[in-house]
Amino acid sequence: MKINKIYMIFWAICLSIPSIVQAGPTIIFDGTDLPENQGWIKYLNYSNGTAHTSVEDGIFTMDTTVGDGHSTAIYMKYVGKEYYFRYSVRLRIIESGGHNLNDASFCLGPYGFDSMFLTKPMPYHGGPPRGGMLYFDEYAVGNTMAMNYQSFDISYTIDTTDNFHLYTLEVKSDYVDVFIDNNSVFTYYSPETIITDGFLFFGDQCNEFGLDSQVEIDYITYERLETPWPVKPIPAPSSILLGGSGIGLLVLIRKKLT
Repeated sequence: MKINKIYMIFWAICLSIPSIVQAGPTIIFDGTDLPENQGWIKYLNYSNGTAHTSVEDGIFTMDTTVGDGHSTAIYMKYVGKEYYFRYSVRLRIIESGGHNLNDASFCLGPYGFDSMFLTKPMPYHGGPPRGGMLYFDEYAVGNTMAMNYQSFDISYTIDTTDNFHLYTLEVKSDYVDVFIDNNSVFTYYSPETIITDGFLFFGDQCNEFGLDSQVEIDYITYERLETPWPVKPIPAPSSILLGGSGIGLLVLIRKKLT
């Protein structure tokens, strides 16, 4: 009878410990409503033009081509300062003016913002970490490594305008694995992890003439991966308790009961 009671207490403790294994991706933006109604911070640089956002048939549209050619439009959301995670966006490019060595007509950013960006206008007082961005042209996506103080561009050819595609940035500290429709396409390096502050962002990051875009977004998900940096991988609670710690716990409980 005592043995049964021991095991009942043991499993009650196991079940009471929160799991540290990621449950799966979480939807952090649904295209059926505007981002600002879902916890995203809106930054629209009206001083350099206009940006239009709308929702129609359950799809969010961001359009910076309607201004004077200098529009910028950024949305950002705080998800917590992590170093291993997946940032996925299902989107379609309708129109993109392309990119240059420092800027993009449309981009996804996994590495957050200089905190000064929240209170002072871009581009002179903080802003998106450019080296970590994934840019979107009409027939390619990529990362301009010149943003990382290097001199080459890594990209993947794809018609971004033909249909919706799921673009995933799998961040592993200072490396980003890029997936399109769950297929790995390339990896780029970014030292931006040293300044990440827990924000994700997307949008038209450039105020230069002609680098504007029109984009439709279906949804965005975020998933924290199991292995945070720089902490070493931690086994799930069940593994811990069934190992040496679990044996010690059983011994302790049994002593208490006897």
